Amino acid sequence: MNFTHRSSTQISPYFLWVVLLLGVILRARAYLTGRSLWHDEAALARNIVERSLAGLARPLDFNQGAPLGFLWVEKLLLLAPGDRDYWLRLFPFLAGIVSLILMFPVARRYTRGLGVPIAVGLFAVSGAAIYYSSEAKQYSSDGFAAVLLLLVAYPCFGLRFSARHWLVLGLVGAGCLWLSHPAVFILAGIGVALSADIFSTRLWSRFPWIAGLGAFWMINFLAIYWISLRHLTSNPLLVSYWALSYPPEAFWLHMDWFANRFPASLQDITGVPALLGAALWVLGGVTMLRRTPLGLILLLPPLTALAAASVHSYPFYDRFLLFALPGICLFLGEGMEYLQYRLGNLKSMLGVVATMGLAVALFYAPVSQAWHNFRQPDMVEHMKPVLAYVQNSRKPGETIYVYYGAQPAFIYYAGQFGFKEGDYLLGIASRRQPDRYLAQLNELKGRHVWLIFSHNCYWCQVDEQAYILTRLDAFGTRLAETYAPKASGYLYDLH
Repeated sequence: MNFTHRSSTQISPYFLWVVLLLGVILRARAYLTGRSLWHDEAALARNIVERSLAGLARPLDFNQGAPLGFLWVEKLLLLAPGDRDYWLRLFPFLAGIVSLILMFPVARRYTRGLGVPIAVGLFAVSGAAIYYSSEAKQYSSDGFAAVLLLLVAYPCFGLRFSARHWLVLGLVGAGCLWLSHPAVFILAGIGVALSADIFSTRLWSRFPWIAGLGAFWMINFLAIYWISLRHLTSNPLLVSYWALSYPPEAFWLHMDWFANRFPASLQDITGVPALLGAALWVLGGVTMLRRTPLGLILLLPPLTALAAASVHSYPFYDRFLLFALPGICLFLGEGMEYLQYRLGNLKSMLGVVATMGLAVALFYAPVSQAWHNFRQPDMVEHMKPVLAYVQNSRKPGETIYVYYGAQPAFIYYAGQFGFKEGDYLLGIASRRQPDRYLAQLNELKGRHVWLIFSHNCYWCQVDEQAYILTRLDAFGTRLAETYAPKASGYLYDLH
């Protein structure tokens, strides 16, 4: 099978600009909802707010980790006046917008014909890309780093040589390492692909350039590893928490793990049905690899991440794979372009209908999800309305009990709503002995107590929020309650 045809499919640039505009609107909608920072966001935000620039270079509290460059950008943005939530989410939002815009020229360079609108369209409506462009975490900048590296690496391939392009690749690659942890996987793919290109073109004089780039990137990576990564990979709680995202030991005896995890992960970040997405990804990968070494840049990063996961150094799961989304979309686009080319050999109308049917099957689920989220944005754990209600309803002397899952968000917002230390009691975490929750609450008998919940552990030994409320209803009187998405507050008379 040799994929060397010149595509006859011509897509209007106006159509592509409409797709890009749609992607921008979807991301802006998610950013402007004003939702509260949820548990993990608030935990990272507390590090950013409470530390200096130098302090952010130390291991972060609350079992958090993020690239130092990302943390510094976030810290500097907080110097601006106004709502901190919007400033903390501004850089991820801009990263999402810029990566979407750059995806257009990247798709035109890496694939062709129908593959261009397919790749750009899938990236535009990806639920993961849309959501993480409005979250105060580093995953949107992972996608941005991936698209940017794909763009600056492209001119370094082929017969033409420009020292400027190689220098730009070296500097951008080093910068992306400080901005995105999985950028190292992209750079590994670029290095291998450039080496393969040299072998195919026999331009041996370029090997010193590759060696120089590799050495420069390795120096930066070792500095990053020493500053932060070594602490993350040796954190026993994080290693235990992500245990299910690592391949099993002796993985060659558990190939079912890969057969299940890969399609599921692909569906998580693209929204495309698992089996259809996996089949198109394989087809697109094979066709692109047969015609150009550029396919290695798209194939090797997720495989390198999988190798890191096998030694418990990187979770092969969900948001941690957002860096692979551009490459996945390009492979899916390449696969669709190849099928359209083959179907074109059938009778014209039959080929058109078959191609349109495949496109509908590919886009139906992600577009439906994007439309649903546009109409009803996911507010995750919306703590602010609960705290506003408590602030307006609370009387002098009433104590606040904060469930441990709600504590990062509550403490982050406490000052904004006028709550001071002494106004609240931080609940213990006791998943294996839930009776201890009652022992702590027994200390509050004889008072009016507000209970604040979010990030409830409903999958624990017991549904903890339901367990606590049921026990309180047995010996206290519920006087008031307020609800928001995945957050709630209750006033009890415990006399």
